[in-house]
Amino acid sequence: MPCTPPSARPRPATLATLQRLSLGLALATLAALPARAAAPDAPLRLGIHNGLVGSGALEVNRMSQTVANQLGKMVARRVEYQVNYGSASIAKSLLQPGNFDLALVRPPNLVAALVHKGWTLVANGDDPEQGVDFIAQPCPGKPGQALVGGPSLMLLKVADPPEPACLPPAAIWQAPQVRFLTAAKGSLVDLVTRRVIQEHGGDASRVVNAATQSAVPDFMITMHAAIVGAVSPHVAGQWGHKGGVVLFHRPMPPLALLAAPETPADVVAALRTGLRDPAAAAEISRALAIAGWDAPDPKPYQAFMKWLQPSGAPGPH
Repeated sequence: MPCTPPSARPRPATLATLQRLSLGLALATLAALPARAAAPDAPLRLGIHNGLVGSGALEVNRMSQTVANQLGKMVARRVEYQVNYGSASIAKSLLQPGNFDLALVRPPNLVAALVHKGWTLVANGDDPEQGVDFIAQPCPGKPGQALVGGPSLMLLKVADPPEPACLPPAAIWQAPQVRFLTAAKGSLVDLVTRRVIQEHGGDASRVVNAATQSAVPDFMITMHAAIVGAVSPHVAGQWGHKGGVVLFHRPMPPLALLAAPETPADVVAALRTGLRDPAAAAEISRALAIAGWDAPDPKPYQAFMKWLQPSGAPGPH
Protein backbone atom coordinates (compact mmCIF):
# COMPACT_ATOMS: atom_id res chain seq x y z
CA MET A 1 0.00 0.00 0.00
CA PRO A 2 1.47 3.41 -0.91
CA CYS A 3 2.27 5.63 2.00
CA THR A 4 1.92 9.42 1.99
CA PRO A 5 5.19 11.01 2.87
CA PRO A 6 5.09 13.04 6.08
CA SER A 7 5.98 16.19 4.18
CA ALA A 8 2.86 15.83 1.98
CA ARG A 9 0.40 15.48 4.85
CA PRO A 10 -1.51 18.70 5.82
CA ARG A 11 -0.26 20.02 9.10
CA PRO A 12 -2.85 21.00 11.77
CA ALA A 13 -1.90 24.64 11.39
CA THR A 14 -2.41 24.41 7.63
CA LEU A 15 -5.90 22.86 8.08
CA ALA A 16 -6.92 25.62 10.48
CA THR A 17 -5.72 28.24 8.03
CA LEU A 18 -7.68 26.68 5.20
CA GLN A 19 -10.82 26.53 7.36
CA ARG A 20 -10.48 30.22 8.26
CA LEU A 21 -10.00 31.14 4.61
CA SER A 22 -13.05 29.10 3.55
CA LEU A 23 -15.22 30.68 6.26
CA GLY A 24 -14.02 34.18 5.33
CA LEU A 25 -14.73 33.54 1.66
CA ALA A 26 -18.24 32.27 2.47
CA LEU A 27 -19.04 35.28 4.64
CA ALA A 28 -17.74 37.66 2.01
CA THR A 29 -19.90 35.96 -0.61
CA LEU A 30 -23.00 36.25 1.58
CA ALA A 31 -22.28 39.89 2.31
CA ALA A 32 -21.99 40.58 -1.41
CA LEU A 33 -25.42 39.09 -2.17
CA PRO A 34 -28.10 41.75 -2.81
CA ALA A 35 -30.94 42.19 -0.32
CA ARG A 36 -34.18 40.39 -1.21
CA ALA A 37 -36.12 43.64 -1.66
CA ALA A 38 -33.50 44.94 -4.07
CA ALA A 39 -33.44 41.86 -6.34
CA PRO A 40 -35.26 42.89 -9.53
CA ASP A 41 -36.81 39.44 -10.07
CA ALA A 42 -37.69 38.63 -6.43
CA PRO A 43 -41.41 38.39 -5.60
CA LEU A 44 -42.90 41.44 -3.94
CA ARG A 45 -44.44 40.71 -0.54
CA LEU A 46 -47.95 42.14 -0.06
CA GLY A 47 -49.63 42.36 3.35
CA ILE A 48 -53.43 42.74 3.25
CA HIS A 49 -55.36 44.09 6.24
CA ASN A 50 -58.94 44.44 5.04
CA GLY A 51 -60.52 45.31 8.40
CA LEU A 52 -63.53 43.23 9.38
CA VAL A 53 -63.74 40.20 7.12
CA GLY A 54 -67.36 39.36 6.32
CA SER A 55 -66.58 36.46 4.00
CA GLY A 56 -65.33 32.91 4.27
CA ALA A 57 -61.70 31.90 3.92
CA LEU A 58 -62.13 30.76 0.31
CA GLU A 59 -63.60 34.11 -0.81
CA VAL A 60 -60.99 36.08 1.15
CA ASN A 61 -58.15 34.18 -0.52
CA ARG A 62 -59.78 34.54 -3.94
CA MET A 63 -59.97 38.32 -3.44
CA SER A 64 -56.39 38.46 -2.17
CA GLN A 65 -55.07 36.40 -5.08
CA THR A 66 -56.89 38.64 -7.57
CA VAL A 67 -55.33 41.73 -6.02
CA ALA A 68 -51.86 40.17 -5.97
CA ASN A 69 -52.13 38.98 -9.59
CA GLN A 70 -53.30 42.36 -10.90
CA LEU A 71 -50.65 44.30 -8.99
CA GLY A 72 -48.07 41.86 -10.34
CA LYS A 73 -49.16 42.58 -13.89
CA MET A 74 -48.69 46.31 -13.31
CA VAL A 75 -45.07 45.88 -12.19
CA ALA A 76 -44.21 42.77 -14.25
CA ARG A 77 -43.22 40.88 -11.11
CA ARG A 78 -44.74 38.15 -9.04
CA VAL A 79 -46.59 39.36 -5.93
CA GLU A 80 -47.03 37.04 -2.94
CA TYR A 81 -49.65 37.93 -0.35
CA GLN A 82 -50.40 37.36 3.32
CA VAL A 83 -53.92 38.33 4.37
CA ASN A 84 -55.42 39.32 7.70
CA TYR A 85 -58.11 36.75 8.53
CA GLY A 86 -59.82 35.61 11.72
CA SER A 87 -57.77 36.36 14.83
CA ALA A 88 -54.44 36.36 12.99
CA SER A 89 -53.96 40.11 12.63
CA ILE A 90 -50.92 41.16 10.60
CA ALA A 91 -50.96 44.75 11.87
CA LYS A 92 -47.90 44.23 14.08
CA SER A 93 -46.07 42.40 11.31
CA LEU A 94 -46.76 45.27 8.92
CA LEU A 95 -45.38 47.78 11.42
CA GLN A 96 -42.12 45.85 11.79
CA PRO A 97 -39.54 46.75 9.12
CA GLY A 98 -38.55 44.27 6.44
CA ASN A 99 -41.61 42.00 6.45
CA PHE A 100 -43.49 43.42 3.45
CA ASP A 101 -42.84 45.47 0.33
CA LEU A 102 -46.47 46.55 -0.14
CA ALA A 103 -49.52 46.87 2.10
CA LEU A 104 -53.21 47.05 1.24
CA VAL A 105 -54.82 48.47 4.38
CA ARG A 106 -58.41 49.39 5.24
CA PRO A 107 -58.22 50.60 8.90
CA PRO A 108 -57.28 54.30 8.59
CA ASN A 109 -55.36 54.37 11.86
CA LEU A 110 -53.07 51.62 10.54
CA VAL A 111 -52.60 53.61 7.31
CA ALA A 112 -51.63 56.63 9.42
CA ALA A 113 -49.24 54.53 11.51
CA LEU A 114 -47.47 53.18 8.42
CA VAL A 115 -47.14 56.67 6.90
CA HIS A 116 -45.75 57.82 10.25
CA LYS A 117 -43.09 55.07 9.93
CA GLY A 118 -42.01 56.22 6.46
CA TRP A 119 -44.22 54.14 4.18
CA THR A 120 -45.27 55.78 0.89
CA LEU A 121 -48.91 56.16 -0.04
CA VAL A 122 -49.31 54.69 -3.52
CA ALA A 123 -53.04 55.41 -3.95
CA ASN A 124 -56.19 56.07 -1.93
CA GLY A 125 -59.22 53.91 -2.64
CA ASP A 126 -62.52 55.51 -3.62
CA ASP A 127 -64.71 54.01 -0.89
CA PRO A 128 -67.36 56.45 0.44
CA GLU A 129 -69.05 53.75 2.58
CA GLN A 130 -66.05 53.25 4.86
CA GLY A 131 -66.92 54.15 8.45
CA VAL A 132 -68.93 53.17 11.54
CA ASP A 133 -72.73 52.85 11.57
CA PHE A 134 -75.11 53.06 14.53
CA ILE A 135 -78.00 50.58 14.38
CA ALA A 136 -81.13 49.96 16.47
CA GLN A 137 -84.36 48.03 16.75
CA PRO A 138 -87.17 49.58 14.66
CA CYS A 139 -89.94 51.40 16.51
CA PRO A 140 -93.41 50.05 15.56
CA GLY A 141 -95.40 52.64 13.65
CA LYS A 142 -92.59 55.20 13.64
CA PRO A 143 -90.31 54.63 10.61
CA GLY A 144 -86.70 55.67 11.08
CA GLN A 145 -86.95 55.87 14.87
CA ALA A 146 -85.19 53.59 17.37
CA LEU A 147 -86.77 51.50 20.11
CA VAL A 148 -84.53 51.84 23.17
CA GLY A 149 -84.63 51.23 26.90
CA GLY A 150 -86.88 48.98 28.97
CA PRO A 151 -86.21 45.65 30.70
CA SER A 152 -83.74 44.43 28.07
CA LEU A 153 -81.16 46.86 29.51
CA MET A 154 -80.93 44.56 32.53
CA LEU A 155 -79.00 42.21 30.24
CA LEU A 156 -76.28 44.89 30.23
CA LYS A 157 -76.37 45.12 34.04
CA VAL A 158 -78.48 48.29 34.18
CA ALA A 159 -80.11 47.85 37.60
CA ASP A 160 -83.05 50.23 37.20
CA PRO A 161 -83.65 50.58 33.45
CA PRO A 162 -85.74 53.51 32.16
CA GLU A 163 -89.03 52.87 30.42
CA PRO A 164 -88.74 52.03 26.70
CA ALA A 165 -89.04 54.90 24.25
CA CYS A 166 -89.05 55.61 20.53
CA LEU A 167 -86.39 58.16 19.61
CA PRO A 168 -85.34 59.88 16.39
CA PRO A 169 -81.64 59.53 15.48
CA ALA A 170 -80.68 62.98 16.77
CA ALA A 171 -81.96 62.14 20.28
CA ILE A 172 -80.05 58.92 20.94
CA TRP A 173 -76.78 60.44 22.17
CA GLN A 174 -77.92 61.88 25.48
CA ALA A 175 -81.13 59.96 26.21
CA PRO A 176 -81.10 57.99 29.51
CA GLN A 177 -82.78 55.02 27.79
CA VAL A 178 -79.80 54.40 25.50
CA ARG A 179 -76.92 51.99 25.98
CA PHE A 180 -74.39 51.39 23.21
CA LEU A 181 -72.97 47.99 22.27
CA THR A 182 -69.89 47.72 20.08
CA ALA A 183 -66.80 45.60 19.38
CA ALA A 184 -63.91 44.82 21.73
CA LYS A 185 -62.56 47.65 23.86
CA GLY A 186 -59.66 49.42 22.19
CA SER A 187 -60.62 48.30 18.69
CA LEU A 188 -60.99 50.95 16.02
CA VAL A 189 -64.80 50.66 16.02
CA ASP A 190 -64.85 51.05 19.81
CA LEU A 191 -62.62 54.13 19.68
CA VAL A 192 -64.75 55.74 16.96
CA THR A 193 -67.96 54.90 18.83
CA ARG A 194 -66.80 56.60 22.02
CA ARG A 195 -65.51 59.63 20.13
CA VAL A 196 -68.80 60.08 18.22
CA ILE A 197 -70.82 59.86 21.45
CA GLN A 198 -68.60 62.48 23.09
CA GLU A 199 -68.82 64.68 20.01
CA HIS A 200 -72.63 64.67 20.38
CA GLY A 201 -72.52 65.52 24.08
CA GLY A 202 -73.21 61.97 25.25
CA ASP A 203 -71.64 59.84 27.98
CA ALA A 204 -69.12 57.32 26.62
CA SER A 205 -69.32 55.33 29.85
CA ARG A 206 -72.62 53.95 28.50
CA VAL A 207 -70.68 51.89 25.96
CA VAL A 208 -70.63 48.13 26.51
CA ASN A 209 -68.17 45.95 24.60
CA ALA A 210 -68.83 42.64 22.90
CA ALA A 211 -66.11 40.25 21.77
CA THR A 212 -66.61 40.95 18.06
CA GLN A 213 -68.68 43.15 15.74
CA SER A 214 -70.79 40.22 14.57
CA ALA A 215 -71.76 39.56 18.20
CA VAL A 216 -73.50 42.96 18.36
CA PRO A 217 -76.44 42.26 15.99
CA ASP A 218 -76.55 38.64 17.17
CA PHE A 219 -77.13 39.84 20.73
CA MET A 220 -79.68 42.43 19.65
CA ILE A 221 -81.68 39.86 17.67
CA THR A 222 -81.42 36.90 20.03
CA MET A 223 -82.14 38.84 23.22
CA HIS A 224 -84.52 41.40 21.63
CA ALA A 225 -82.27 44.03 23.17
CA ALA A 226 -83.51 47.61 22.71
CA ILE A 227 -80.06 49.15 22.52
CA VAL A 228 -77.94 50.99 19.95
CA GLY A 229 -75.19 49.00 18.23
CA ALA A 230 -72.09 50.45 16.59
CA VAL A 231 -70.70 48.36 13.73
CA SER A 232 -69.09 48.53 10.29
CA PRO A 233 -71.23 49.36 7.23
CA HIS A 234 -70.95 45.72 6.13
CA VAL A 235 -72.66 44.55 9.35
CA ALA A 236 -75.09 47.48 9.29
CA GLY A 237 -76.12 46.57 5.74
CA GLN A 238 -77.03 43.07 6.85
CA TRP A 239 -78.97 44.56 9.78
CA GLY A 240 -80.92 46.85 7.48
CA HIS A 241 -81.84 43.94 5.19
CA LYS A 242 -83.38 42.21 8.22
CA GLY A 243 -85.61 45.21 8.99
CA GLY A 244 -83.38 47.02 11.47
CA VAL A 245 -82.79 50.78 11.55
CA VAL A 246 -79.50 52.47 10.63
CA LEU A 247 -79.44 55.73 12.60
CA PHE A 248 -76.12 57.38 11.85
CA HIS A 249 -72.99 56.94 9.71
CA ARG A 250 -69.60 58.30 10.71
CA PRO A 251 -67.36 58.19 7.61
CA MET A 252 -63.69 57.27 7.76
CA PRO A 253 -60.86 57.64 5.23
CA PRO A 254 -60.76 54.83 2.62
CA LEU A 255 -58.46 51.88 2.25
CA ALA A 256 -55.04 52.58 0.77
CA LEU A 257 -52.16 50.86 -0.99
CA LEU A 258 -48.77 51.67 0.53
CA ALA A 259 -45.15 50.86 -0.29
CA ALA A 260 -42.45 50.16 2.28
CA PRO A 261 -39.53 52.63 2.51
CA GLU A 262 -37.18 50.22 0.68
CA THR A 263 -39.58 49.47 -2.19
CA PRO A 264 -38.03 50.73 -5.47
CA ALA A 265 -39.37 53.99 -6.85
CA ASP A 266 -40.07 52.44 -10.26
CA VAL A 267 -42.41 49.91 -8.59
CA VAL A 268 -44.29 52.73 -6.86
CA ALA A 269 -44.56 54.70 -10.10
CA ALA A 270 -45.82 51.68 -12.07
CA LEU A 271 -48.47 50.92 -9.44
CA ARG A 272 -49.68 54.53 -9.37
CA THR A 273 -50.00 54.55 -13.15
CA GLY A 274 -51.83 51.24 -13.18
CA LEU A 275 -54.27 52.03 -10.39
CA ARG A 276 -55.21 55.41 -11.90
CA ASP A 277 -56.07 53.65 -15.17
CA PRO A 278 -59.73 52.55 -14.78
CA ALA A 279 -59.32 49.70 -17.24
CA ALA A 280 -56.14 48.33 -15.66
CA ALA A 281 -57.51 48.67 -12.12
CA ALA A 282 -61.05 47.45 -12.84
CA GLU A 283 -60.51 43.90 -11.58
CA ILE A 284 -58.84 45.02 -8.33
CA SER A 285 -61.57 47.60 -7.67
CA ARG A 286 -64.26 44.99 -8.29
CA ALA A 287 -62.58 42.48 -5.96
CA LEU A 288 -62.39 45.09 -3.19
CA ALA A 289 -65.91 46.44 -3.85
CA ILE A 290 -64.72 50.02 -4.32
CA ALA A 291 -65.42 52.58 -7.05
CA GLY A 292 -61.79 53.05 -8.08
CA TRP A 293 -58.58 54.78 -6.98
CA ASP A 294 -57.57 58.38 -6.26
CA ALA A 295 -54.19 60.12 -6.13
CA PRO A 296 -52.29 59.49 -2.88
CA ASP A 297 -53.17 61.98 -0.15
CA PRO A 298 -52.18 61.52 3.52
CA LYS A 299 -54.25 64.45 4.80
CA PRO A 300 -57.53 62.53 5.35
CA TYR A 301 -55.73 59.99 7.55
CA GLN A 302 -53.89 62.67 9.49
CA ALA A 303 -57.13 64.59 10.07
CA PHE A 304 -58.91 61.41 11.16
CA MET A 305 -56.23 60.59 13.74
CA LYS A 306 -56.32 64.16 15.06
CA TRP A 307 -60.08 63.80 15.51
CA LEU A 308 -59.85 60.30 17.01
CA GLN A 309 -56.95 60.89 19.37
CA PRO A 310 -56.33 64.63 19.70
CA SER A 311 -53.27 64.11 21.90
CA GLY A 312 -52.28 60.59 20.85
CA ALA A 313 -50.11 58.96 18.21
CA PRO A 314 -51.39 56.71 15.42
CA GLY A 315 -52.06 53.16 16.58
CA PRO A 316 -52.17 49.80 14.79
CA HIS A 317 -55.66 48.66 15.86
